[in-house]
Amino acid sequence: MKGRTFFIEGNSHLWFAISNPDPEDKVLIVNATSRHGVPREDSSCLLFKGDHSCITHDSYIAYKHAMEINVLKIGQMQHYSQIQCKEIAPDCLIKRIQDGAKITDFLNSEYEKYFDYFD
Repeated sequence: MKGRTFFIEGNSHLWFAISNPDPEDKVLIVNATSRHGVPREDSSCLLFKGDHSCITHDSYIAYKHAMEINVLKIGQMQHYSQIQCKEIAPDCLIKRIQDGAKITDFLNSEYEKYFDYFD
């Protein structure tokens, strides 16, 4: 599951699964959003064209929108065409996103438990 990327129906942001499943089969997902250079943007993890085939311009990981989601829910959403899966993110990119999660001030502290499932 870690490394999977997808678009969620009705949302134009690319989402990344950045953890392995926890004991409840939930994973942490975060999204990339366009960078505009304004102060409210999180600079903990910046993405650039070429980091992933769906990243076409300067972007950042918006940790403030992080969510936990059950792996089965992702499968159901895929079955009902509510998500569009994209290529698996390279390990080095997932590691950068995970490292950003550990230093950002924007990640909800309840999601820090997923750090144990980053390996």
